[in-house]
Amino acid sequence: MSSYLAGGSADIAGCLPGLVSAWELAPVLGERCVFADIDGDGASEFAFAVNAGSDGASPGDVWFFQGTDEQFRLFSSARVLANAVLEDVVIEAAADLTGDRFPDLVISARACGGEGCEGRLLIASAHRGAFGDLAPARLDLSGLHSVRVEDVTGDGLQDVVLRFEYRPDPEAGPRRDTEIALNWAGLKFFDTEHAEAPRYLFHAITDADATFDSGNYPAARAQYEAAAGNTALVDWRVESGQGSGHRELVPYALLRAGLAAQRSGDGDGALALFSQAANRYGSSLHGQVASIFQAAVERELAPAIACTAAEDYLRPQAARYARIWDYGYANPTHEISDLCR
Repeated sequence: MSSYLAGGSADIAGCLPGLVSAWELAPVLGERCVFADIDGDGASEFAFAVNAGSDGASPGDVWFFQGTDEQFRLFSSARVLANAVLEDVVIEAAADLTGDRFPDLVISARACGGEGCEGRLLIASAHRGAFGDLAPARLDLSGLHSVRVEDVTGDGLQDVVLRFEYRPDPEAGPRRDTEIALNWAGLKFFDTEHAEAPRYLFHAITDADATFDSGNYPAARAQYEAAAGNTALVDWRVESGQGSGHRELVPYALLRAGLAAQRSGDGDGALALFSQAANRYGSSLHGQVASIFQAAVERELAPAIACTAAEDYLRPQAARYARIWDYGYANPTHEISDLCR
């Protein structure tokens, strides 16, 4: 290949149409050819994407060649960077992601082995002096829909934005489309997830749970109350033909809002929320737990005593509690020990 490129007959500027035709290469979704000074030596390197269709699979690679001064010497490949056999290789973008003024190549692919294939993302870069892959390890790319490069963090550097879209799957449970931004922070890429606004009440509650766990109790209270009162949020259980899920989720949201109010020093607000959950949803498990906290506040007992009493009440009903919070493998579980601690 290097001899062919250096021989003078290859239409490099046209992205090697003769070679593509002769080798019967499969079409590529991204760039076939990229000319860029990847390593900062002042000369453009040449990257060439290879996808060979075969029996429904598309084994592929990206070959990296030095420029004309080095007779198009092959110096690396996507398979070398990934240390894996790749399929469906796509050069998604070439952009300066690290701020060193030299472009990095963003490559998506599937890495295949004896146990099947999994999505892989490579960020081919010579930022550290040696050519290598800077992508974060162990990125879960299941559901990956698209890759784009854009400064979404506002720091002046281009970020790699991975968009994930999911098909309905009863076993996975309710899911929402998300984006993960990979942002260079001087030494490595950090990944930050941005989920779309919740469509289901379950997701509005898990968002509030995350805020509660962070210790921002006023914000968590507001989120829980908003979720409990938002009738536009969909009941995933009803949608999937499994009965009502809201009959437990709404009193849970009110109960947790009460706990957040209590931890914010608003005892009257906490009592009102506990009472609302207990009185309106008395037949639900979370409504019954709320009545324990309601009684504790009325008797001026410490929150820790109420929490212990609630856990003691729930433990014999652990199987029921687990069923209430079984929203598929793609969603977080809720443990009794996490309810009020």
